[in-house]
Amino acid sequence: MKNLPRNSRPFQLVTFDLFDTIFRLADPGQGHARRKEKLRALLSDFGVGSYSIATVDAAYRAAEKRAVKRITDTGLQPRTERFFEDIVEFVGGSCTPEITSAGAAELQKVSVDEHFEFADRIIEHISRLAAAGIELGIVSNNFFHEPNILLEKLQSKNVLGHFTPEAIAFSSVEGIAKPNPLIFSRVCTRMNVAPSQVLHIGDSAHTDYEGAKTAGIKCVLVAPWSKGVADSELSEAFSWIS
Repeated sequence: MKNLPRNSRPFQLVTFDLFDTIFRLADPGQGHARRKEKLRALLSDFGVGSYSIATVDAAYRAAEKRAVKRITDTGLQPRTERFFEDIVEFVGGSCTPEITSAGAAELQKVSVDEHFEFADRIIEHISRLAAAGIELGIVSNNFFHEPNILLEKLQSKNVLGHFTPEAIAFSSVEGIAKPNPLIFSRVCTRMNVAPSQVLHIGDSAHTDYEGAKTAGIKCVLVAPWSKGVADSELSEAFSWIS
């Protein structure tokens, strides 16, 4: 496929959400179970206390709910240290700042062993866009997942090189999270493109669509794992590169 002349492109930059758009946990139930077991071991190893899986699970869910509320209320990305502190609070324990820092660091490594499956249709569109010479980026809330680990997942599918580093924005790095429009605006500024020249692809009406819309960016929502559902809007959105 030949590169499209810049003046014939309706969009100069296409950004993608990661989770549930490009990839998802291959087995969410098993993945969450492994994460809770590792967290249980962390709490024990760091001397916080010995707790049942049920207690750790309840604490994790409560901490996650609190983190989501913080994002909704402030638009800011909670630090992994704060997330770990919340888990410790909800299990009824306590820890020193040193343990909090060490626990947060270990928590970020959990995603190393998580297995992801990719949305083949999205991967195909990424390759088509790259072949047409379109700049590509990532705007994603990554919670406590280490960004480099997530980028390695993309490298495993040989698509990481299609993305422009300056157009990659993880909430943990930026300190802000979708739907805060600032995370989108920062990418536009770094890439020197107007919001009207950007298209965002995501799966969430709240974080992706509302965030992009508020930033003045067009967003197309996709459901790549919905069997029998044709992503007609996605195909239409990319008809200009066919």
